[in-house]
Amino acid sequence: MTIPNVAVTVWFGNTTTAASSFTLDDPVRGVLDNATYVLSGDAGTDVTSYCNRFSVQRGKTSPLFGNIDPASGSFQLNNETRMFDPLYAAGALYGNFKPGKRVVLQVLGVTVFDGRVSDWSNSYEVSGRSVTVGRVEDLLGSLGRQLFDDWTPTDGQLSGARVIEVLNRPEVLASASRDIATGKSVLQGEPVTLGTNVLNYLQTVANSEQGLFFVSRDGVLTFRGRDSVGAVSSAVTLSDAGPLYYHQIEVEQTGDTYYTKVTVEAVNIPAMTLTDPSATQDGVRAFSISGLLQNTQQQVIDMTTYLGAVYSTPDPSISSLTVELSNEQYPGFLAYGVLGIELGTTIQVSFTPNGVGAAIVQRLIVDGIGYDVTPSSCRVTFTVSAASGRTMFTLDDATFGVLDGSSLLGY
Repeated sequence: MTIPNVAVTVWFGNTTTAASSFTLDDPVRGVLDNATYVLSGDAGTDVTSYCNRFSVQRGKTSPLFGNIDPASGSFQLNNETRMFDPLYAAGALYGNFKPGKRVVLQVLGVTVFDGRVSDWSNSYEVSGRSVTVGRVEDLLGSLGRQLFDDWTPTDGQLSGARVIEVLNRPEVLASASRDIATGKSVLQGEPVTLGTNVLNYLQTVANSEQGLFFVSRDGVLTFRGRDSVGAVSSAVTLSDAGPLYYHQIEVEQTGDTYYTKVTVEAVNIPAMTLTDPSATQDGVRAFSISGLLQNTQQQVIDMTTYLGAVYSTPDPSISSLTVELSNEQYPGFLAYGVLGIELGTTIQVSFTPNGVGAAIVQRLIVDGIGYDVTPSSCRVTFTVSAASGRTMFTLDDATFGVLDGSSLLGY
């Protein structure tokens, strides 16, 4: 199996943040040779030789209305020499075991996580075995601990502009590394009160767009509009016939993606409810989403219509799939196709259960990604949901350019 070629780097010393980093063209932060706003922090410490394993989970597990919360995970280091012991004053790293230290986790040179250590813990056994565990989170964790001052957003903004306005607020210490799409929803300028949670507000913006707000695997704050979720082109195809193999698939017909009554409500705008006729036969499965920020009744109607159409029909689709990277099945460059998959990416899966019948082919959206890595193994698990009914109309495409077909003409 031995494919990983793992690298674990921790910035124990001076790690720059958005609040202390050099910024070009800024009259204060852009002054060369100043000691407050610096070009970079330390170079990082390679602790790969001490690492037993690491695991990280990013994204969401509910494909419909669930928010993308901060990533979670940990890395474990051998500590027999007390190199990572916060109680050992003679240690080379003594005094540097504080929350907030940057950590980068890599496999085959590909960054699968770039975030911060949320806390450190040490365990000591009478046998002499000693380990240090660093628990990690991405930049969403920092945003989740920040609160707004009173402010009033710009009325009539597109959702991407609202994300940028939030990240640029003086009380929001947001990373300068960003990839923010334009978005399509037009948002109202409802005042934001003192003490409102920054991450919760950004999640509301994403829900108002039916888009995604997350931190990429390489640490970039990312916003995707709904027009890119369920994109026509699939990044990769995983198949039981190769060359990109999966090793386990789960298929669910879950209540998390089946509702016969949907209610959508935006702030200061009346709610819209849509009930599917099948509710009278199978019982009502109701879901409501409120507190959204669209600034017109029509946008609320359009979102209700969209959600009602997509989720009123039970769809037994793949819910997760697991890939075991190995030298045998992933020689050469093939592993990079799996390691490069990002949240919100559209992938295609082809499988024939037990070799019986014709191959089943499904287009899926990646909602969550989990990594479980040791020096000799790498398991990647994708949480996915059906892309059907969520792909925008695309001119000249044989499938998604057909009127009255499976693509969305508007919204």
